[in-house]
Order: sequence, then C-alpha cells, then structure tokens
Amino acid sequence: MTTKDTTNTIIAKASHSTVTPRKANLVLESLIGQHPQDAINELQLLTKRAAHPIIKLLKQALGNAADQHKLTSDDLTIAEAFATKGRVLKFVRFAGRGRVKPYQKIASHLTIILKINKNKQ
Repeated sequence: MTTKDTTNTIIAKASHSTVTPRKANLVLESLIGQHPQDAINELQLLTKRAAHPIIKLLKQALGNAADQHKLTSDDLTIAEAFATKGRVLKFVRFAGRGRVKPYQKIASHLTIILKINKNKQ
C-alpha cells in the first residue's frame, strides 16, 4: 500500500448525497483538471440534477483552502473527483394482481481532492 503526499492537497467530502453514484460520476469526471471556479461556472449551466450538490461541495473545498492554507481558486486545480456508493433505501410499489415491485434509492458519498499548483507553494 502506498502513502499519498497530503501536504499539497485539500480534500472535501459530502456524505449521503441524494444522487446516485453512477450519475454523479458522469458529472465529476468532466471536472478533473479544471480550476474550481471554472468548474462551478460550468456546473451552473449544466442541467443535470447531480450538479447542485457538487457545486456545494466545490464551494466547501474552496472555503477549506482559503481558511486552512490562505489560497484562492486560481492556486488550485481539481486532481480527483469521484462518488462512491452510500446508503440504500429499499422500498416497494404495489402493482396489479397482488404483486409488488421492489425499488432502491441509492445515495452517494462525494469526494473532491484539490491540488495546489507548484508555483504557488
């Protein structure tokens, strides 16, 4: 197991977000390599429902960077962004002829890792 250098990264996490991990990863993968403010501007124009919790998470990450490391959004890039499976709410809908249809609502844990640019350290 390798250890990561966490001195030049800022991590922001959101647990139990009400969007599925598969749909959130579609949006998160498009953000890797961008500056956080550019990503927020792009997400505000996106019509996907997963964009709203990701915008909140990016703003949280920028707040962490400003508070802990005195950095602005120009000093950072998105190194990693992914969603993992969270809790699952299982319920049923009643169908005809006495049957039931099982449903699942899958929540996700969102993680964004910001990297500090080399020339700003």
